[in-house]
Amino acid sequence: MMEIKPRSFIFVAFSAACASALSLLGGIGLEAVANKILPLVPLIIAIPGLNDLVGDYASIIAAHHGGPNETKKTKKELFRAIFRVVGINIGFLILMSLVFASIRGYVLEPIFIAKFVLFITSAVVLSIFVMFALAGFLEVILKNKRINPDELLIPIITSLADVLMLLLVALSVFILF
Repeated sequence: MMEIKPRSFIFVAFSAACASALSLLGGIGLEAVANKILPLVPLIIAIPGLNDLVGDYASIIAAHHGGPNETKKTKKELFRAIFRVVGINIGFLILMSLVFASIRGYVLEPIFIAKFVLFITSAVVLSIFVMFALAGFLEVILKNKRINPDELLIPIITSLADVLMLLLVALSVFILF
């Protein structure tokens, strides 16, 4: 059984606290633009799906990134595997958001649809690239601190992905509308 050193525990606790604080900042950012978001039915419908989608990818990336048997080759295979299905996920999310918004009476204008598709696609793809970069960066730091990345990468990367997505959604209010 592995002995937990007090220094390692402090680092883990500090990391978890920082991730929670970042999530709080993302929530504050959304609160600041709440009045602008409320009338935006398609975006409101897409937000839970975006958060879930990005959270799922964050978990997958973090789980596979920190393993001791992971090599550059397996990381490239993971990257390819994710991008084989990401288009389907994005397409379904966009379609369902627009269909439900239309059912709710939202008038879908072509310029809005184009901006919406561009935002959703960009947000998800950017988030995936950022998660891969952060996972690699944190993996190096954790290994240098002699902390097993398997123990921390998932909560840190998923928290940061949530914050990133919340910030992108808040930014989208200014871009889309």
